[in-house]
Amino acid sequence: MKRILFLLIICIITGCTGNPYKKNYESWKIYQEKPLEKTGEIDIKRVETVLKGLSVEEFLDEAFKDGYGGLGYSVFRSEDISEKKIENFAKEIGANLVVYSKKYLGEHSYQTVEGIPVYTNVYTHGIAYNPNVGNVYYSGSQLVSSTQYVPVIKTIYLYQYESVFLKKLSDEEIGYGMNIEDIEDVRKNFKIDKNISEGVVITSVARGSQAYKDGFLRGDIIRNVGKRKVINYFTLEEIGFFSKGEDLVCEVLRNGSLKRLKVKRF
Repeated sequence: MKRILFLLIICIITGCTGNPYKKNYESWKIYQEKPLEKTGEIDIKRVETVLKGLSVEEFLDEAFKDGYGGLGYSVFRSEDISEKKIENFAKEIGANLVVYSKKYLGEHSYQTVEGIPVYTNVYTHGIAYNPNVGNVYYSGSQLVSSTQYVPVIKTIYLYQYESVFLKKLSDEEIGYGMNIEDIEDVRKNFKIDKNISEGVVITSVARGSQAYKDGFLRGDIIRNVGKRKVINYFTLEEIGFFSKGEDLVCEVLRNGSLKRLKVKRF
């Protein structure tokens, strides 16, 4: 029973068969996942550390700035595997960019069983009736093969894999082109003064987007839209900030000073 349990643990670590990137994938369910077209290109980048000290939210904001959206991530331990498995799974979910790290953890030994062929001579004798001569005595031997299972110790080189799958966003998916969060959700990361409690923070602006052209920057705090004071993200939804309509004027707090920006609706 202990041996079976130990083998099961090893199977979980190494993935046994199949694609471990797929088996251990967790989707963020933000953008649609669908297979890449045959002509779709995939950029696979190996780095020392995937997040580089950033939170997941900060990492995705940085990716959005370059026009990419996060699909999901995969974390697992396994013996050495090729980048082809990353590419195959990326094609399956429609990822154009994969950032991954591979850290060597050392040798890992485990017990399993291995089949060894065994050959045995089987001797036979007896009497057979022949209608021409009567009873005939016979004897002889036959080589019979079988398999004997014996315990063996195997060693693998174990690695820690971490990967993030991203897709190149369409103009429709980028929309106006900026990510927004409530102040309390990002106060620490953006070092916002404790006396500021109303407004929303722009955490990322996609290059070339309408928000980029309108002059918004990462870290801007939207305080007012027209004559409406912005309390939180729901205020923007009530105004219909991201809907089609007439252009709007926003008042943003940037580096301690108020600045007016015109929002070109689309």
